[in-house]
Amino acid sequence: MAKIIPSPLCYSFEELQNYIRLSDGLVERFQIDVVDGVFAARQSILPPFNFTTKVKSKLDYHLMVKSPIEWVDSCMDSGADRIIGHVEMMASQGEFASYVAQKGAKPCLAIDLNTPIDVLEKSVLGQIDMILVLCVKAGMGGQKFEDSVFGKIEKLSKLREENGYKFKIGVDGGVTEDKLLKLSSLGVSEFCIGKRIFDGSFQENLLSMQNSLKSLELSLMKNPDPEIAFYMERPVFKHVAFFGDADVLPESDVYQDAFEVAKIVASNGLTIVNGGGPGVMDASTKGAEAGHGETLSVTFYPKNAPGFEGRYVGNVTDTEIKTTNYIERMFKLMEHADIFIIFKGGTGTISEFGTAWVLAKLYYGHHKPFILFGEFWEPIIEAISKNLLIDSKEMDVFEIVKRREDIIPTIHRMEEKLKNAFALTKSN
Repeated sequence: MAKIIPSPLCYSFEELQNYIRLSDGLVERFQIDVVDGVFAARQSILPPFNFTTKVKSKLDYHLMVKSPIEWVDSCMDSGADRIIGHVEMMASQGEFASYVAQKGAKPCLAIDLNTPIDVLEKSVLGQIDMILVLCVKAGMGGQKFEDSVFGKIEKLSKLREENGYKFKIGVDGGVTEDKLLKLSSLGVSEFCIGKRIFDGSFQENLLSMQNSLKSLELSLMKNPDPEIAFYMERPVFKHVAFFGDADVLPESDVYQDAFEVAKIVASNGLTIVNGGGPGVMDASTKGAEAGHGETLSVTFYPKNAPGFEGRYVGNVTDTEIKTTNYIERMFKLMEHADIFIIFKGGTGTISEFGTAWVLAKLYYGHHKPFILFGEFWEPIIEAISKNLLIDSKEMDVFEIVKRREDIIPTIHRMEEKLKNAFALTKSN
């Protein structure tokens, strides 16, 4: 899901603390710009910083400096969660990324306004959490957004999708609300906004931009061709749907499995998708939160369906898509996920399992695969394959996983398998 990240360029520690105070707890991240006066002309405040109170927001350090690797330690001493280094001033992108990760932060790369994406080293991109594209010349606030970056972002997004990289794309410099639609459509999910977001009421400005982004995200999710929704155009997994029983309680093994699996999946940068109800759905949302991940729910509020589990008020996701009936809800869940994990459940879970299976057969080679979680699936699949007419392709679109720690390797294996199928299709 898209994020607004305050990033005011500050020239005194008091100024920085004031901006953090105004935004802390209202945003997930706050970016601190560090300019050494070499890479860019005017020097900003420089770390390390000794904050007088605990900062709730995660801190990103954007290093517009000579030799960014030499600044990593001072950023870590100042509470860094992510460290963003400019490739223009690096001796080695690989060494920078490895050193940041070794110190316990997430490595990110930045490219200045006139820097082409060709300078990014492909061997490093698998380690990178985010690539920040500057829409103005580095080192000075208040500049006007340069439309020339649209082409660069489009190329970067294509590079990410074609190679299956997981890095997020961020933009920084001159970003205004009228640019959000274009940037979002190109794959940007992080928007760094400078001092203009603090003009007047920070909360009102933030809410206005967040509402604009949510509206844009929902509009982008609506696919005019319903068939394309179940057909993988590119073999890249970003969203994982969780299916399972709505009646399981938090102390049950099924709930705990769903919670822990979602936590693992979310901590690996994947968005969790569920039906917004209780049980396994609630467990997956709570697990995603514990893994500092993002969540999407597809819901409906029935009037004449007394057997439906309902919309659970405790299951609060980052984004909610409302539908009008159960069938629409199920297909929207299928549409907005790239892979499904199915836990133990009842008739509702059976319907989701069957739908995922038939759609995978229908679009085989460009299908959305699924994982059956738990040992109990083995005799079920054995009975189905023995007594029904199931072909080899249908048996090829899923895997049974018995242990939580095997989930991510299985997802990666299925993604790689689908990439090979795509490559074979292209060669033919």
